Parts: sequence; structure tokens; C-alpha cells
Amino acid sequence: MRLRDKAVLVSLRISCWTGRRRDAAVAAEVTAQKGAEDSDAGSWWTRLVPASDIRPVRQARNRLYHEFVRRSLPWMDGGVRIVPTRAWEDFTRAMRQAQAEYERAVDEFLARYPAIAAEAPRRLGKLLEGQALPSAAELRGRFGVHIDILPVPDTDDWRIALGDEQAERVRREAEDSVRRLTARAMESLWDQLEAAVGRVAKTLGQPDKVFRDSLIGNLRELCVRLGKLNLTDDEHLEQVRQRCMATLARLDPDELRKDKPSRRRASQDAESVLDAIDAARRPGQKSGANTAAEVMAVLQDYRAL
Repeated sequence: MRLRDKAVLVSLRISCWTGRRRDAAVAAEVTAQKGAEDSDAGSWWTRLVPASDIRPVRQARNRLYHEFVRRSLPWMDGGVRIVPTRAWEDFTRAMRQAQAEYERAVDEFLARYPAIAAEAPRRLGKLLEGQALPSAAELRGRFGVHIDILPVPDTDDWRIALGDEQAERVRREAEDSVRRLTARAMESLWDQLEAAVGRVAKTLGQPDKVFRDSLIGNLRELCVRLGKLNLTDDEHLEQVRQRCMATLARLDPDELRKDKPSRRRASQDAESVLDAIDAARRPGQKSGANTAAEVMAVLQDYRAL
């Protein structure tokens, strides 16, 4: 199956007013007072609205972007990412919810904004210097969410107005780019899994270290997502993912806190998974067949419990 039949490209643009304005006059005044020879030795940003008032909007924006990243894979620089079609429903559901939360935060801010603007002259004093704040209607246009969806290019469909030799060279380079971008996307999945398992191994390896339930919950949620984000159907990634689900994702945080032997075994299991990840990512150290056999053996042991 061609890649364009297995995934789509997406990009996200979030417009968000910062509530700040750069003030060159104040910056020049401060640098002069401090005896700086260069007028560009510093800069000054005036907070037109209190940070606490705009913070909920910024937090909602950050959650929206975070959801976009965690539900997709890196593709091209500039924010274009790729989503496997089997993960598309989860992606759109999560993005709709996060976008609704962002828009709700914007609406709540704009509802408070007239009172905030009325208080600005007293709060800012000479920093405002008679400059009018934007109206609520003007600000409405400075907030927005745009998600662009594009098909993955298929080099077989290209019609390039070049000579045959040049066109073939361009096509080969394009195919190399797709392979490189695909490898980059898959590497990001391995990175996420290795980081999550590494946190479990490090935390549980310290007998008295306090940890939250999310240590296991986040790994469990990641393993579920990886099952749908596995763009190339990498069997080694799937095997390690299943191993994580069978050994680590099923752990009970409360039991780990109370039972030191269970905690020690869980830490050892996590270290073993890290070894499997290392072997799968660097097959020269251990054959893929051996890794697969070990994974299946572990799964059978746990299924027998």
C-alpha cells in the first residue's frame, strides 16, 4: 500500500494575541538612564493586560498545540506533520475538543476585556501615553485556529516538464526525501517510547522516590497511541509496544508504592524493555529474530498468569 493511502499531512496555525506591545520610547529612556551607549542595548514590552487575565488563553493554546503534536508525527520543517489514517478519528476528536476549549477561553477573555481595558489607564499610567487599546471587536480577529489537510505526494503521479533524465533524477530525490521523512517520523515514536520507559525504570529503581499515578498512566496511554501511529507497521515497534502493555502498562501504582519487591521487579522489567528498544533500534547489537523471540516469550509468560 502506498504511503498516500495510509496517511495524510496536516498543519496547524493558532492565532493568539499576546496582550503585550513593544515600546521603543520606553526602551530608549531606560537605556539612556542606565548610561548605555547603544539605544538598542535593551527592549521594553508593555503588558497591556495583566498576565493573569490572558494566561488561560495561552494555556488553552498550548494544550491545543500539544494535542496536535502528540496525535501526529513529524514530517517537514515548518509545522507540517503526518497522521496515519487509522489514527485519524482519534486525531480529529482530540483536536475538536482542544479547539473548543481554546475558543471558550478566548470568549471568556473577550467578555472580561472591556473591564480590563477600562482599568488600563490607571494600571499602566504613563506607559500607555494616550495610546488606545484595541477594541474587543478588533481583538476577535486576532484569535483563530486553522488546520490544513493535504494528501501525501505520490511521485508516481508526477508530471514534470523536464527531460527524461532530469525528471528521473528529481523523482529519485523526491523518493529519497519521502523515505527520510518517514524514517524521521518513526524515530519520533521510538524516542517517545524510550523516554517513557526510561522514566519508569529510573523512578522505580529508586525505592523511596515518590511518584504519581501518571508515571504508569502516561506510558499506558502512549502505548495505545503507538498502536495507531505506527506509520510503517514496524513489527519490532509493535512487539516492544505489546511487551510494554503486557508488563509495564498493567502495573498498579498503589501496589508499587506498598510492595518493594514488586517495585524492584517492575524496575527490572523496564530496564529489560529498554534493552529491547536498544536492540530494535540498533539491530547490529542483537538480531531482530532474537528480539522478537524474547518478546513473544515474555508475552506468553504473562498471558499464562
